[in-house]
Amino acid sequence: MFDKIFLLFVIIIKSMIHGQCFDYELATSDFPFNHLADLTTDEDIGVDWDFESIGGVDGNDFAYKITLLEPALIYITTCDSDTDVDVEIGIYNSCDQTDWILYQDDSNLPVYYPDGTSEQYDFQCISGYVEAPTYANMLPRLDWDAGTYYIVIGDRGYSGTVRTYIGYSLLVDSTTTNDDYSEINYHFSEGVYGGEYQDVYSGNGIPLEISDYSLSINSNGGDANEAYITSLTTLMGDPLSVNESDIKINIDYPDIPSGVEEVTIGPASVSSIFNSVGIPLLNVDGISILLEDALSPTITSTVPVDNAEEVPENLNISLTFSEPVFYNNEAINDENASNCFELEVLNTGEDLGYVLSNSSDSIFTLNPENSFPEYTYIRLIILSTIEDGNDNSFVNDTIIFRTQDLTPPQINNAILSPTNSYSTLTFSENVFSTNSASGAL
Repeated sequence: MFDKIFLLFVIIIKSMIHGQCFDYELATSDFPFNHLADLTTDEDIGVDWDFESIGGVDGNDFAYKITLLEPALIYITTCDSDTDVDVEIGIYNSCDQTDWILYQDDSNLPVYYPDGTSEQYDFQCISGYVEAPTYANMLPRLDWDAGTYYIVIGDRGYSGTVRTYIGYSLLVDSTTTNDDYSEINYHFSEGVYGGEYQDVYSGNGIPLEISDYSLSINSNGGDANEAYITSLTTLMGDPLSVNESDIKINIDYPDIPSGVEEVTIGPASVSSIFNSVGIPLLNVDGISILLEDALSPTITSTVPVDNAEEVPENLNISLTFSEPVFYNNEAINDENASNCFELEVLNTGEDLGYVLSNSSDSIFTLNPENSFPEYTYIRLIILSTIEDGNDNSFVNDTIIFRTQDLTPPQINNAILSPTNSYSTLTFSENVFSTNSASGAL
């Protein structure tokens, strides 16, 4: 009687063990995770998952259970020299084998989904299946909600070992730029590597290179229709090393962007940017950045130039801005010019009248109502009320110049000494012995 009860107990326990639909349970706290499953041993075989029903081939299998407490982007790969069988992978939502999420046979073959759709990337891979190293799996980015998932690897009827890696996907956490978009800073979720996949997998990856990125620009009718990557550096401008997580991409625009262009930057391919175990950055569409005008307008030329001397008394003042500018979102004209430009005598602050004319919204001419005072410092103040089309304010600036001295010096007074030995002459202005305003008489 005892023997029968014991035998029944053993059968029940064995049934419970083999009734469990997974062989190994892990959590995100185990990331980055890797495990070698020996599909030739009984303890690793477990329940027979039906790969045939999802397009695969039945054989020995090993199932991992993972529970996510929050949404996550996950990678899974069986690409490893310890993987010495033609491995296939299926992922399920539950122990119900009809409740599958995806199936992949080889790393360079399509990933199939229950709705009949599929997608395919030419992922590089290394495996111990020497004749065909891509006979393993590469799933760099799985976007999963919180919940429980079952990751099942199968040997398609061939006995062998499979090493499985599971962890958080390589991502671009964020990008930042400087004001003129000549720098785009990539902030990765972990250190990255360049070079060939095989080298990265072997621990011989190199720093990222320009060729690892793809850059394009859509002018959208703006001025800039070309953009080129000139170098990759650290955020401090130093040469890159391997395992950098923050990278500055330096960009040249032959023509200054006008604020409507859009650049798109991303990895050159699915075999360009990797993490330390060779998981690629799966972001082939890249990141698009609108080159909104964030720069203040500047003055590119003036007539006369700042600190000019011998300026004609009747000269019109010309200003050229780096881009079209406006006052209160309206064209700058003679009616509102006084809110943008002030013209005065430097020493006294006396206002000088002018009439404004312009050939465009970036070129303006101030025509003085009267000739400037002779041999006088004149100041033009350009106010910060001036803005470009994106409401970037001009930074207050001044131009100072001195007008010509056209009147010869006059003797205002002459006094002869009582002894007739010398005389004192008082001139209307300072006088010199040379025409370069130097040298005493």
